[in-house]
Amino acid sequence: MPPRKKKDDPMAAVDALPLVQELEKALACLDAVEKDVDEGKRPGKDMDAFFQQLGRVDDAAAALPEMPIPQGALDDGADLDVVARQDLRRQLDDLAAEGHRKKNMKTLAD
Repeated sequence: MPPRKKKDDPMAAVDALPLVQELEKALACLDAVEKDVDEGKRPGKDMDAFFQQLGRVDDAAAALPEMPIPQGALDDGADLDVVARQDLRRQLDDLAAEGHRKKNMKTLAD
């Protein structure tokens, strides 16, 4: 099978996310710290770079929109597929209701 092109790879969109990029940089910094420790060096400078990068990860995470956890997702024995389906159905119903309200408002305005 030929290698996938980046645009065909569904993970390319995930890799492009700022949070993922910052996490990968933090892991690279942590690898440098681990290498220093394995070689018996003091990881001071690399440790500082790692902590700075963790701050950037925190900033990238804070920039993300807050995603509510669907009701029932944290219950013991919850079937996450069912919870996701119910949450998606609720969101679609809300979207349809909003579209209906906008249509009615436009009709009233005319």
